[in-house]
Amino acid sequence: MTVEITRVGDEIYINHPDPNCRVIRTTFTSDLLSQLLTVKSWSIQYKVKKSKINGQQVEEKKPQYLKAGAKYFHRLVMEYLLTPDAVKDAYSKGMIIEHLNNDGFDCCFSNLQFLLKRRNIAKALTFDNDQPKAIKNAAINMFYNYEKGNYQITMVFNVFMQNSRTGEYLQSIKLLYRTNDYWVVVQDAERLANKLASDQPVVLAELLTNLRCAEIRCNTQPQIELTEEEQQLPAGSVVRRGDEVYFIRRNDDNGYFQLLSTPYDKDWD
Repeated sequence: MTVEITRVGDEIYINHPDPNCRVIRTTFTSDLLSQLLTVKSWSIQYKVKKSKINGQQVEEKKPQYLKAGAKYFHRLVMEYLLTPDAVKDAYSKGMIIEHLNNDGFDCCFSNLQFLLKRRNIAKALTFDNDQPKAIKNAAINMFYNYEKGNYQITMVFNVFMQNSRTGEYLQSIKLLYRTNDYWVVVQDAERLANKLASDQPVVLAELLTNLRCAEIRCNTQPQIELTEEEQQLPAGSVVRRGDEVYFIRRNDDNGYFQLLSTPYDKDWD
């Protein structure tokens, strides 16, 4: 099947004709783009869910992974990023290629890492289960920086989170891990997700207790003066100041507007 492959900034986008399929993404390099343009066939692997509705057997097909020829796209990317032998060796040790954000179509370098299959199952039962529930308070994501050799956990808040020491409101918190042990990062991310998924008020000091990160960066929420017209806009509306883009946040937005991710700091080592 034919796909459309384009470069968008620092990423490569692959558009599949299936209307139910989201854009597939990976990190741009000229060599990788050249390699992808030589692939002769592309296909989608679907996750099939069977259920009964009014006594009738119903089959729901959900796009799960992209395949380049006979090879999963995430494996092709990892073989490019490392080597085919490195990927083969990891598989022989019972590992799989893990999508850190659980999105099989996000094959950016920072979203791919090896993980033992049994730990991938454990992650699915813990972090992957708590993360969507936590979004009401904050979106939590993990990244691996191959250039720097470190991990980061990022949190962007969907509630007004105040630093009791400074009185400032926080937009996001980023945690740096100087370790090669992805499982340590997963465990910390699960602790955060579990606390943020709770119905109890989030206390910043308690949230950041007993984490194994090397450094923490707190980013304050920008404050700008709104015009009378902008003050009438609903939560989630975009306003511009020069080249900067801002989202309007409100105490009463009732969760209708939620941020799902914030990028990691590529220069942090």
